[in-house]
Amino acid sequence: WVHNLVHLAIGAWGIAASRSFTNAVSFSRGLTIIYGIFAVMGLIPVLNTVFGLVPLHSHDIWLHAGTAAVAAYFGWGAPARARATVRI
Repeated sequence: WVHNLVHLAIGAWGIAASRSFTNAVSFSRGLTIIYGIFAVMGLIPVLNTVFGLVPLHSHDIWLHAGTAAVAAYFGWGAPARARATVRI
């Protein structure tokens, strides 16, 4: 249930961040860091359960790494032209 709470909290953060472009970029950057740390922690046997609360092993490693990569693109790698044309 803790794993589900973590995902719900991140989803709520994403919805809140969607109100402005700057917040959305900050969310993407934060998500990159958090999910990147989760992916690395899943590779270390001692840390692959986040201190016994949330499992981070098996396919979770690749899902977190993939999510971090996509978030990194939108946080740091999206072309400047695409950023300038976004209108809300």
